[in-house]
Amino acid sequence: MVVLGLVLAGGRSKRFGRDKRFFRLGNKTLLEIAVERLGEVCDGVYIAADSRGITVRGACTLEDEVRYGGPILGIANALKWLGQYPLLTLPVDMPYVDSELLKDMVELLRIHKGKNIALEFKGNILPFPGIYTRDVLDYIMGGGKPFVRGFWEWAVGRRCLLEVAGRRSLRTFTNLNYPPNLE
Repeated sequence: MVVLGLVLAGGRSKRFGRDKRFFRLGNKTLLEIAVERLGEVCDGVYIAADSRGITVRGACTLEDEVRYGGPILGIANALKWLGQYPLLTLPVDMPYVDSELLKDMVELLRIHKGKNIALEFKGNILPFPGIYTRDVLDYIMGGGKPFVRGFWEWAVGRRCLLEVAGRRSLRTFTNLNYPPNLE
């Protein structure tokens, strides 16, 4: 089964104060870390971003149709081009997600073919990282609001949750929205 990776990198980074895609954590940018993680698990990696001027070895950029439209519209746009394959999505600002977790998600997809995969951590649905299918396009084209929470409520019968509490710390799912999150 082919699974493609999609780095969600189309945000403004307003809270961060600068373009977090190019912020260095160690010797790599957040964008390079995300591409590398997905590349360890996926058959190809793409970047959903606000412009095609972004280049990272090992990935192709798909320009967002709706600039700063949020992650669900970035996913829907990517699915227009790559929709025959499920997309394992990883926001650029989640550098602590490890490839073993991503592998577990892909394995769950192999068992539950055609399902959207989200994580469950202590009773909360975590939409990212997540595996999204063509259902996202059906949701958006059917008039669904472009919000991730709305999609997951809509997709109740089309989703499968991977319980990760006890196997991962909360830091794994930390979004680097503000520079202090790095401490």
